[in-house]
Amino acid sequence: MKADPGNWSGGAVGKGELRGTKYGIAAASHPHLDIRNLTLAQASDIYWAEYCRAPGFDRLPLPLCQVVFDAGVMSGPARAAAWLADTRREAAVTGQIAAVSAERLAFCKSRKTWRSFGAGWGARIAACEKRGLLLAAAAPVALPVHASAASRSAHPLAPKPASQPQAGQDQGSDAHGR
Repeated sequence: MKADPGNWSGGAVGKGELRGTKYGIAAASHPHLDIRNLTLAQASDIYWAEYCRAPGFDRLPLPLCQVVFDAGVMSGPARAAAWLADTRREAAVTGQIAAVSAERLAFCKSRKTWRSFGAGWGARIAACEKRGLLLAAAAPVALPVHASAASRSAHPLAPKPASQPQAGQDQGSDAHGR
């Protein structure tokens, strides 16, 4: 029997216990989990903790966060963080989204398995980039994903509150004095 390099037991045929994957959470990376009885809420917690919060993607603007989060799920959070670090020269979130997406695609194309899986990978990356760019266009001032109200208002990109009327200023009129 030949070894299976995709086998979570390290490629040894007939070894290990086939525990599988559920909600995208694999026994290979979570051998302590009862994959069969994993709930959607538990899977969501794992994704949040390992692929968003741990690498700090939760502090990014939402459009960029969802692109880098997906890159982390697909290729590992460390690789996604490296791609993000390479985009720091881009001033706009849209530039960072495009740069991360280009690096993801180049990485996937370099894989030996591109011929087998490239169409799906390419479509996923393109859809994720499109979604990120649409989100960025819809919300030009995109605040971090899970910011509290206090931290959102203190964020440098947060809209500033309308100025309060000065003492003695007519509070009943609009900007045109009506």
